[in-house]
Amino acid sequence: MSSEEIIGIVERVTGVSLDQMLNSRKTEVVCARHVLTLILFEEKWRKSKIARLLNRNRTAIGKALIVADELITTNKKFKADYLGCIRIITEIEDSCDTNLMKAS
Repeated sequence: MSSEEIIGIVERVTGVSLDQMLNSRKTEVVCARHVLTLILFEEKWRKSKIARLLNRNRTAIGKALIVADELITTNKKFKADYLGCIRIITEIEDSCDTNLMKAS
């Protein structure tokens, strides 16, 4: 799945644009940025690549991943946003796999 698709899904689910994620420190925006960070990392992106996308450094991305892991267990909205994004990504990937199998 492309970074543009993942960003679009996170924007849609959280209601926060990438531009906001790059430029705001508001709590809801930071949480959306952490959702995006966690998903990109789970999609096998390197911390340095995520850092370049989000105009951060590798250390900040490492901290964001630690915070995201904590937020999943302590913040209901963060968990709901994260799981909502994962559900959509999984549905898209599953439908692509099904279409590939039908084409074979």
